Amino acid sequence: MKKSTLIAALLLAAAGASAFASPASERRTVFKHYKQSLGSMNKMLNAGNFDKAQFASAATALQAEAHTPWQYFPAGSASRDTRNEIWSDPQGFNKATKDFEAKVGKLNQVAAGGDVAQIRASFRAVQQSCKACHDTYRN
Repeated sequence: MKKSTLIAALLLAAAGASAFASPASERRTVFKHYKQSLGSMNKMLNAGNFDKAQFASAATALQAEAHTPWQYFPAGSASRDTRNEIWSDPQGFNKATKDFEAKVGKLNQVAAGGDVAQIRASFRAVQQSCKACHDTYRN
């Protein structure tokens, strides 16, 4: 193999490898989106002119991606944001993720109904689910 061909192959391989983000980077991206979505929903709830349709749309979008970040926690993907308990207590972490997904599903269901008091209560339950997981599994 010619030296130039080998160099070109190595450069292409390196370029391809850098195109893939790390699991930690991928999950951070998803969680940043969660934070933006939940922040926007919180503002809607506290606005004087609550738009039920807009909130329901946001709740549906959140539910659609509620399961997304968990795939980005493979063994060996610890980062500055994670605690080792994610991997040493997989049953607990799985329970926390399922709780979050269930609470988001309930929020989506309640938001479709449009009762603002129920929406507020369900939204608080989602926030509490986030906090419970963060208290145990996030640095």
